[in-house]
Amino acid sequence: MTDTPESIDLNFIEQARRAKLAELAERGIAPFAYSFDRTHTAADALPLLAPGAEEGPVVKVAGRLVAKLFLAAWLLIGWLIEHPPK
Repeated sequence: MTDTPESIDLNFIEQARRAKLAELAERGIAPFAYSFDRTHTAADALPLLAPGAEEGPVVKVAGRLVAKLFLAAWLLIGWLIEHPPK
């Protein structure tokens, strides 16, 4: 079997994922935990961040992130137009 660009990329991705997995294990973090101790719901956590603040209290929320990628891309483009990188 020859190494095609696709197989090399896959091997690179696999290696990166396994390295991250090993790092989590070294830090004592269960990468595939069966439970998670949530401290807040997302609705409870949002008001804790003061307007204009970049950081707030530490909270743990759980759930699935659902993104509308097309809309998110347009929002990002609009934000970048108004706030160009320096």
